[in-house]
Amino acid sequence: MLCINNEENKLLLRLKRDNLQVLMTCQHDKDVEEINLLQTEIEMETAQKLKEIHAAKRASTETIAAENIRTLAEARAQAFETKVIKEAEAYKAKQEILADVQAKIILENAESRLAVAKDKSQALIREASAEEKAAGPMEGMRRHEEKMKLAGSMQ
Repeated sequence: MLCINNEENKLLLRLKRDNLQVLMTCQHDKDVEEINLLQTEIEMETAQKLKEIHAAKRASTETIAAENIRTLAEARAQAFETKVIKEAEAYKAKQEILADVQAKIILENAESRLAVAKDKSQALIREASAEEKAAGPMEGMRRHEEKMKLAGSMQ
C-alpha cells in the first residue's frame, strides 16, 4: 500500500484546496458572467419594450394628429360649402330681383307706349272724322290745288 507521509499529505491537501479555490473562482466567474448576461438580456428587453412603447405612443400621436387634421379639413369644407351655397342663393335672389325690375320696367314702357298709341289713335280717328266731315266743302279747293300743281309741273 501506499504510504503518504505528512508532508505529502499537506501538499495534497494544499493542492486540493488550491484546485478547489480555482474551481470556486471559476464557478464565481461563471456565475458573474451569467448574471451579467441576464442583466444585459433584461436591459435589451427593457430597451426593446421602451422602443415599442415609444413607437406606439408616436403612432397614437400621429393617429390623433391625423384625426385632428381630418376634422379640421371637414370643418373647413363644411364652412366653404355653406359659404358657396349662401353666395349662390344671394346671386339667385339678386338675379330674380333684377329680372323682376327689368320686367316691371318693360311692362311700364309697354303700358306707356300703349297709352301713347291709344292717344295717337284717338287723335287720328278724330282727325279722320273731322276730315270726313269737311271733305264735302273742301272738295272744290282740293281739285283747284291739284290743277294748279299739275299746271306748275308742266311749265
